[in-house]
Amino acid sequence: MKEIQALKSQRLSSELYSKKANPLFYGIRQETPDEDSELVVRNFLKNALKHPRADTMPFVNVHRLPTRQPDSSKPKPVIVKFVKIKDRDSVISMAPHLKDVPGKYGISPHLPQEMQQQRQKLLPIKRQAMAAGKKTFIKTVGTDIRLYIDNILYDPTCIFPPVKCRLPNFVVNLT
Repeated sequence: MKEIQALKSQRLSSELYSKKANPLFYGIRQETPDEDSELVVRNFLKNALKHPRADTMPFVNVHRLPTRQPDSSKPKPVIVKFVKIKDRDSVISMAPHLKDVPGKYGISPHLPQEMQQQRQKLLPIKRQAMAAGKKTFIKTVGTDIRLYIDNILYDPTCIFPPVKCRLPNFVVNLT
């Protein structure tokens, strides 16, 4: 049983590593079916993020991901494979500035499906904490997804916050 778990962990680590340079961009409208995705992303980096190197940053590949819901009103996410991890990091570090940009935009790392599911479970708790005025962030540590609220690691197994989770003045409502 331990060998199977070790193999799963190794596969997940390999998949995560292969997707490392590929963040996903959300909320960018698709104007035409035959759009130039690279140009769309460069315009987004220049206009929404005000990235100083938007025009010169090299990409390996840029394209839209297919959606599972063909009738969805949300735009399809755009995946960008950066040549340099340093460029990817500089773009991701500017993502918090998107809250000041009109529209619902987002940038997130491209994660394996299991890790994406972990992250999705934490997002409602993150939103709830943010609505309560708490500083929150989600961090990937190895193959684990961790939520921090006011710089304290959120423990999803906690039954009685804030005593056991050490989350000051914040109670998670999972209903």
